[in-house]
Amino acid sequence: MLLGSDQGTMGREKAMARLFLEKGIKTFRYTEEMRLRDRHMSERIAHLVKRHAPSRPAHICGWQHLCDPLGLYAALYPKKAFIHDKALCL
Repeated sequence: MLLGSDQGTMGREKAMARLFLEKGIKTFRYTEEMRLRDRHMSERIAHLVKRHAPSRPAHICGWQHLCDPLGLYAALYPKKAFIHDKALCL
């Protein structure tokens, strides 16, 4: 458990993330703030990918940013993973 976190909040976030990532059920609204952040981050990541080719970076973000309804990260061909309680091998 994260320091200072409330178990109820953590459990609720984990449940909402699982609904979205494992079942496709959206439990949140994609906001204008998220769109601006995702546009900015996708541009920055694309720049880093080009600069450090052929290596492949790992971008770690909050689970709601894996939504990407506008396809802002699509050109980067991301592999998305919900790593809570799992080992991750890419």
